[in-house]
Amino acid sequence: MRDGKEGLKNKKKTGNHFSALHTSTSLTEIERLQLEILKRDIEIARLKKWYQVKGVGVNKEFVTLKDKNSK
Repeated sequence: MRDGKEGLKNKKKTGNHFSALHTSTSLTEIERLQLEILKRDIEIARLKKWYQVKGVGVNKEFVTLKDKNSK
């Protein structure tokens, strides 16, 4: 209550931070490689949490991997 209207504003950043890079057609080689590294890091983090994403956009599906053997 002490923050007033400022306290009601969303403090989290929303949206896909990489969407501008992903849709850009004029990526340099370094930017393209950085985007690829970021995608791999995200995939590794998801695998550590035992889930995988299949599909894109509206058709995105989160698949848990707990039933599968990781070795």
